[in-house]
Amino acid sequence: MRLARVAVFMGLILAAEAGRAEIRLTTDWLENVHGVYTPRAERESTKLDTAVWTSLRSRIATPLNADGKSGNMFSGQGYRMFFDGDLNYATVLGFMPKTRPEEICKIKRETSQPTYRCEQGQRYTLACHLGLYNANFEEAGWHTVTIRESQPVFCNAVPAMGRYDSKHNDLLLIVQYFSVDEPTVATTRSEIGSGWQRMAVRLKLSRDKDGRFSVEQDDSCLGNPNSISTIDDARRKLRQCEKQPGHR
Repeated sequence: MRLARVAVFMGLILAAEAGRAEIRLTTDWLENVHGVYTPRAERESTKLDTAVWTSLRSRIATPLNADGKSGNMFSGQGYRMFFDGDLNYATVLGFMPKTRPEEICKIKRETSQPTYRCEQGQRYTLACHLGLYNANFEEAGWHTVTIRESQPVFCNAVPAMGRYDSKHNDLLLIVQYFSVDEPTVATTRSEIGSGWQRMAVRLKLSRDKDGRFSVEQDDSCLGNPNSISTIDDARRKLRQCEKQPGHR
């Protein structure tokens, strides 16, 4: 019986270790290797951009142009992401996602203060998203960041992304946003960005045997919304939280 209990205990340890992966992020694209010329179409960054547009076309609510693209979005920093040594890619972007398959938002153009309205009547907003791709630039995971404000928000940037630490399969994002119900137009250089909020988001990653990622947004320690504006501050907050009695 004692040997059986030891075997079960060791099995639990091995299972826990198997569920933990090493995440490493880098922006050292292969095309940047000194002395090696890579045609634009063959560059990792170009292939990742193409993959992102493939993902975006079925999700974006604002109309696409003749080239199948849209100016009503932003794309942030892309990374080579190693998960347990396997090459993947991670990138962040912002656009208005469809809330139903047939949704369209033609942005209502204003001559003065923007109202962030669509011609169809709904609010024009942007959400921030994380896209994950495998080594063949096939979509392997997707997450739209949830910001729990009481009014609609416009997520206009993802200033930073990093991993939590070597003990967790977690990515940390810093997202930036403002309320579309209280938009202000800057009249001086010093007012630019004065109405923006920043928030840290913890995303837990897991991967199945087929290489697909599941992404869970965990707000239990950081809170949502929060005013954490750097990756280092988010890490400190998480470590403090994990030391609290009863934390799991």
